[in-house]
Amino acid sequence: MTVACVAALVAAGRRNETTHHAAFLGAGAGMWFGFTAVLMAGTTAALRAGGVSGLFQAWHTYAMLVAGPIGFFLLQTALRAGRLVAAQPGLVLANPLVALGWGLLVFGEHVRGGPWIVADLVAAGALACCTVLLAGSPLLRDEDPARQPA
Repeated sequence: MTVACVAALVAAGRRNETTHHAAFLGAGAGMWFGFTAVLMAGTTAALRAGGVSGLFQAWHTYAMLVAGPIGFFLLQTALRAGRLVAAQPGLVLANPLVALGWGLLVFGEHVRGGPWIVADLVAAGALACCTVLLAGSPLLRDEDPARQPA
């Protein structure tokens, strides 16, 4: 599922040679890094459970060998496609969402209930707001911040 979503974002980014090009590729790279983070968690769990021999028996290890370079390639493609201001929001926001989804649905992770849910939602909202604010910063553009209207 993740691979199909990333492929769709890359295809959309390849078709659209405007500012959206970098945004689509940034979101795809962010999704891929979330997927890679989950593979890394599986790899470290296999190492803890079975030692070095368990590490080489786990499928996560071999998936990481493939996913790591692909993620790096996607990141470089997104950063080369356009301005950081276009690629960065999707890169930052997609990563934790995909990792959370994989952790819950595939690896059976559990989310704390009660007040922790409120704290998680506040933290997610703060991350989203700060990402949008950073993406709109004049420091990321070729503009002089001193010339911005007050």
